Amino acid sequence: MDPPMLDVRDNFIMTEFSNPTFWRGKILVVTSHLLTLDSMKCLLEDHLYSVQATRSGEPALQAAREFLPDLIILDTVIPYLTGLELCQRLKAEESTRHIPVLFVVTSGQPEDKEEIFKAGGIDYITRPFRNEELLVRLEIHLAMQRLKAELEIERRERVRLSQEIKHWEQTFDEQVKQRTQELEEALTNERVEHVQMIKAARLAMLSKTTALIIQELRNPLTIILQKVRHLKSLVQ
Repeated sequence: MDPPMLDVRDNFIMTEFSNPTFWRGKILVVTSHLLTLDSMKCLLEDHLYSVQATRSGEPALQAAREFLPDLIILDTVIPYLTGLELCQRLKAEESTRHIPVLFVVTSGQPEDKEEIFKAGGIDYITRPFRNEELLVRLEIHLAMQRLKAELEIERRERVRLSQEIKHWEQTFDEQVKQRTQELEEALTNERVEHVQMIKAARLAMLSKTTALIIQELRNPLTIILQKVRHLKSLVQ
């Protein structure tokens, strides 16, 4: 593999490869200590991390916004801004507040370690550090960051599915309500037609019965008239 191409721009030391998926993660190193910067950069690149480095606060803030690293290694002592101040500014911005910050402190340095965590740091290593310790801590925090990202994706997916289920439930309820209304209207119309049919049948039966009664009444009257006529003929 060809060595990485170095390009110094505005106090940035940048490393680029043609294939971004080659890297295990993106790391931003912020330190004014040249020996620490060089040793970290070489170590991380040898272990397949994409590294961007800067030596002061404002360029580091800009790099964090543009590079969006997976983790920031931040020295507590840097020019213009202290490491704690830079961390606080990173945590105050929406685009960078999620990035974990690993502090580098000098052995015997009087900083209060509690202030590191209050500023938003997740961990620290002491200079001079052992390479194995740095790599282990780095991988642990990157793994935790990946897990958080996966959990966030899962949470958003659950929210999406919940909203989709809620939408389909509302749609189903509306369809059931509409269908129920249609069935009730159809049942009402059927009942009206049924009542009308019963009335028509009753009227037809009443008409037939009336005709039969009239016919039955006519028969006796006809017999009586015939007998009266016969008696008249005898008298005459």
